[in-house]
Amino acid sequence: MIELENFTNYEVDKSFLKKIVKSVLKKEGEEEFHMSVNFVDSSEIRKINKEYRKKDEATDVLSFDWQDGFGEILISPDQLDEENFEEETARVLIHGVLHVLGYEHSKKDGKKMKEKENGYLLEAFKK
Repeated sequence: MIELENFTNYEVDKSFLKKIVKSVLKKEGEEEFHMSVNFVDSSEIRKINKEYRKKDEATDVLSFDWQDGFGEILISPDQLDEENFEEETARVLIHGVLHVLGYEHSKKDGKKMKEKENGYLLEAFKK
């Protein structure tokens, strides 16, 4: 199940973004995963980043694996490149999903994660 809520004034294509999440989860063998995706403003993501990561700054995406097949992704659209907004939104969403599934920026996972992210992004925009 994928829930997507937009608490900002930015226009987001919910059905397109849900399709991306479903596709990534399926390809990663995690079709039963429950994912919540919320679009929030910079002040909200900064507050959450400070609380959970001890970083007092806004960021584009935060991911949480709450265990038992449930993950949460927060995206701050005002931290994304406006000229490529749709692609940037898809990129950080895919990045967040991969983090929820356990990929990290480590030497072990970093390259593999980036390759998967790029592949899933290309696939999302195939016509």
